[in-house]
Amino acid sequence: MKDYLAIAIALVAVGVALFGGSDRVVTLPGVGGAGTTQTEKWEFLDGLFANEFEFGGGVLRFTATSTEAGFTLTAAQLRDNNQIDMVSVDTVAQTLTLPATSTITTFMVDAGTCRSWLINNLHAAATTTTIAAGTGWDLMAPSTADDVIDGLESSWLTACRQYDGDITGILSDENVHAD
Repeated sequence: MKDYLAIAIALVAVGVALFGGSDRVVTLPGVGGAGTTQTEKWEFLDGLFANEFEFGGGVLRFTATSTEAGFTLTAAQLRDNNQIDMVSVDTVAQTLTLPATSTITTFMVDAGTCRSWLINNLHAAATTTTIAAGTGWDLMAPSTADDVIDGLESSWLTACRQYDGDITGILSDENVHAD
C-alpha cells in the first residue's frame, strides 16, 4: 500500500512539474448582467490547489505641503499599488480622494470583484489624512470618524464592485503600532 501511495505522489509531482497545473474556465456575472469569461491558472502547492493570483505590489507616496494638501487618486494608481503612504512636510491635514468608480473598469470589472489597499499616515501625530469618496463610492466604516486616519496610524480600504457598477469601500478601524 505504501508503494502505491509513493507512486501516486511521484506521478502528481511529475505532472505538475511538466504541465504546471491546469486551466479552469469560469464565467462570472458582469456589471449590469453581462458575463465575462476568465481563465484561472491552478497549481499544485504543498498538497493543495491554490489559485495563482497577484495584484499591485507597489507603494504610492504622496507628500503634502502647505500649498498642496489634497490628492486625487487615479484608477491606474490604485491598480498598480497596494500601499499608499501619506507624508507631510508642513504638518498639514491631508485629503485623499478616491477616483470615480466609472474609471476603475480596467481592473475591477465584474460585480463581486474586490481589492484592498493599506493606507499609512506617516506624518506627525497631530496631523490627519481624510479619505474622501469619489463619484460612485459608498464608504462604510465601524464609526463615522474612521474616514480620518490620525498621524502615525494606518487603515485598510477594501473595495468591492456592486451589480449597479458602484463600489462599496470598507474602511477598517485605524491601526496603531503594537510593538
